[in-house]
Amino acid sequence: SVKLEKDSIQPDRDRYKRLLRYVYLENGALINEEMVKNGYAIANRKYNSNKLQNFINLENYAKTNKLGLWNSCKKI
Repeated sequence: SVKLEKDSIQPDRDRYKRLLRYVYLENGALINEEMVKNGYAIANRKYNSNKLQNFINLENYAKTNKLGLWNSCKKI
């Protein structure tokens, strides 16, 4: 089971009619955060959200620790 939470400053759906939600596991873990923290997603700065600054901090953590997509290419 998962819990879906709406962001209070985001619309209900995006322009493609996809439902915009944060996804929590039963243990309280926020899947969106885990994906960014482990480098499997980025913090989308194009749209503001309640959790944007947290996602940016987690993205920086993933970059610093070369996790996920931040480890896939060498700098030239």
